[in-house]
Amino acid sequence: GFRELQAGELDIATSIPLAELDAARSEFGRRLVERRSAAFNYLGFNMTDPVFGAKRELRQAISLAIDRDGIIDKIYNGTREPARSVIAPLVPGSRPDACRTCTLDVARAKALLASAGGFRGTLRLWFAAGQDNDSPMEAIANQLRQNLGIGDVKFETLQLAELKAKIKAREVTGPFLFNWLM
Repeated sequence: GFRELQAGELDIATSIPLAELDAARSEFGRRLVERRSAAFNYLGFNMTDPVFGAKRELRQAISLAIDRDGIIDKIYNGTREPARSVIAPLVPGSRPDACRTCTLDVARAKALLASAGGFRGTLRLWFAAGQDNDSPMEAIANQLRQNLGIGDVKFETLQLAELKAKIKAREVTGPFLFNWLM
């Protein structure tokens, strides 16, 4: 990846770690080409889970409690854009108004959480380790604590292959961060 590019061992790197983006811009200047991508990250839910699968209002409350624009500004330095549908913004046919629960609305999130009967216990957030996921997931956890009052939020970090296997086996017991790449 990026270290090999810096060392001259690679001519092209297709992905630069977020923490290295400013260094890459400085070091490579005009030789660094940044472009939009059709990939996007999302929080998914195991629909067979008795808590999340059965309570649409709970899923919607979690979605409405997340400040996607804030995460993009603060963590990704504005280099990404929020998806507002299951189609990435770059893809023709994507609509910025397709999702009714994809923008921050704390009051509505709290009302939906209440209508779902609240949330008790530990909220586990699942994601793959080592893929620039720590910072956005920490932000999401903090927003769920602050905006929904869910005090006990824990991380389940796995290697990507293990996370995929658990998702496929429907063993994930909470929201999971995953991505879709066209």
